[in-house]
Amino acid sequence: MSYSPLIQAKRSNVVHIRSKEATENTTGYNTDLTVILKNSIACAENEELHISVMSLEFPYSFYNVSTELQNNTLVYDTTNTLNFESQDYNIDDIIDYFNNDTSFSALFSTSYDRKKNKITFTNNDSNPHTINFGSSTINKVIGYDEDESDIVVPASGSTTSTNVCNLCTVHSILVRSNLSNANIQSSRNANSTILQKVSVDLNSGFMIYLNNSDFRQISIVQSQNIDVINLQFTNQDDKLIQLNGVNFEISLLFEVFSINKNDSGRTLIEPQRKQVIATQPEMVQVPRPRLDTEDNSIDDSHALEDTTEVEHKSRRIVLNELLDRMNKK
Repeated sequence: MSYSPLIQAKRSNVVHIRSKEATENTTGYNTDLTVILKNSIACAENEELHISVMSLEFPYSFYNVSTELQNNTLVYDTTNTLNFESQDYNIDDIIDYFNNDTSFSALFSTSYDRKKNKITFTNNDSNPHTINFGSSTINKVIGYDEDESDIVVPASGSTTSTNVCNLCTVHSILVRSNLSNANIQSSRNANSTILQKVSVDLNSGFMIYLNNSDFRQISIVQSQNIDVINLQFTNQDDKLIQLNGVNFEISLLFEVFSINKNDSGRTLIEPQRKQVIATQPEMVQVPRPRLDTEDNSIDDSHALEDTTEVEHKSRRIVLNELLDRMNKK
């Protein structure tokens, strides 16, 4: 049986953070905050500090289409911009917003294919008109590529989204910190500041938790003294999440490990192994006392050779009992 080495922390610190008690940074969002510790967390030169997220309670109070997520504008005919109000939308709300805007609906009628989950813009005018997807930000929401080129819709012509509409605009919550960049990478950046990725598996209005399906990420902290923690909460596109005045809580775990230079910077503790003895116990033969044939007395001189004093006394007691029984008979 093989045993995996264990890594044991020398000591640990838990920091519970309430967003309402932290300092908001210049962005003005409570998802961009600074926490000043009253008691700093430190480690020595021969020690290493690790950080991980223990728990998170994050309200789903953000909108799926908003200025903060930069996914709420459609530009047409170069100079006209349709701005979607920051709020939660379903697909019917999106279609109604297009058709209820008098300027846009004068040129285009908008329809939705529910089976294919695609939008179609039909030119109502006798002149061609352009939808400037290259300058728009709502492309992915209505089923067009993020880097879609401008499309000229001819008179009485139409254009249908190439992809499906995507109203799940926030796939995950990324917890970012100034303390995490030593052993974490992302496809967007090399060394990353992502401290933890949290899945968004609920609808708007519910509480998002760091649950069992989320892998617990452990980051190595480069600094040996921590007294200030900067945190940011973004979506998968690095956009700060706007919680619209609702607060949240997060708990961080700091663990200090010894650095063993001869063992790749870790102190490994092997579990004790118990040795199994497979040999049979040795049989010890005890000599029996012989009976003297002439007077029927028992000669135990050979039996008592090479014995300890305790063994000698024990055997003498047994022999005396035997003699007593024989005399009574």
